[in-house]
Amino acid sequence: MKHSICKKTTLYSIIIFLISVQFACKLERAPDVSHIEVHTPILRFEQDIFQLDTTKYHAFSFLAKKYNVFYYLYVDELMGFGKTDDPAKEYRKKLVAFTKNKDIVQLYDSVMVKFPDLKALEAEFEEAFRYYKYYFPNKKVPDLISHLSAFGPAAVTLDSIILSVNLDMYLGKDFPFYNVTEFPRYISRRFEPEYIVPNSMKAYLQGLYEIDERDSKLLDQMVHKGKLLYALDKLLPYTADSLKIGYSQEQLDWCQYFEAKIWAFFIEKELLYETEYRKYFKFINESPTTSGMPQESPGRIGEWLGWQIVRKFMKENPEVSLSELMKLKDGQKILSMAKYKPRK
Repeated sequence: MKHSICKKTTLYSIIIFLISVQFACKLERAPDVSHIEVHTPILRFEQDIFQLDTTKYHAFSFLAKKYNVFYYLYVDELMGFGKTDDPAKEYRKKLVAFTKNKDIVQLYDSVMVKFPDLKALEAEFEEAFRYYKYYFPNKKVPDLISHLSAFGPAAVTLDSIILSVNLDMYLGKDFPFYNVTEFPRYISRRFEPEYIVPNSMKAYLQGLYEIDERDSKLLDQMVHKGKLLYALDKLLPYTADSLKIGYSQEQLDWCQYFEAKIWAFFIEKELLYETEYRKYFKFINESPTTSGMPQESPGRIGEWLGWQIVRKFMKENPEVSLSELMKLKDGQKILSMAKYKPRK
């Protein structure tokens, strides 16, 4: 018995040692960005609209001046309260009604309990944008905002100038309101605060580097999504892969173990060059599992596969900068230069 315990202890020590070595290597690969100055305060739009004193004549003008284009984006498009250029200003009534609705007030209170301040989140974004400025020195850091939209998009971007986080989408996977919405469990399990920065940075990059989903091959889509995830590798070097792609660790392990078979599936089914979106969207869109694969497979398997192709491409072509990579649009060229062929 003692011998068995000793063997288990030794094995455990070896595993911990290997993990430590792997983490140390990862630390060495990340560039030093401590000298890059980035200031990322998060303006709390949700606080300002719920504490708005509508008895004051300039209350709405204050919001418009403080938040500028985001104010109009929120009112006109995100929430659909009406047009801010309407002389009658009818949108103001809907905005006020929204902040007085008892269910919305309860949601706002929950947000304030979960996120009484955003200092920790500001620090995370600051670190991410230091790496962003390292790899994209000529790019501007966007203004950061938080808001509440009653389960609208988790992040909202406007060109390169604004990134806003919808805090009501990160109240914890067991938050009661999620149970009465139409969010499936495989999606709502990701409504945790640790997903805020990975999801938001990915949304921001996606806004900068778009692709026409209706006019491209599946391979182009896979590589495009793979580039976004690879960029997160660089901008969030100490963030777990599971948080970047939104898989559980078990799902990631499954993908890594069956990587060769996943690749063979796409080759045998001749999927890479499929141009009809309705035929290939199931391999890159949200779903509990990937159609045609075992039940254990996660959804969006094409996105994960594209990630591995891009990682291999950058390993084979270290002279290519991250900025140059993001501008490449030829999926076939990236695949060929990646020499991607996972071992069986």
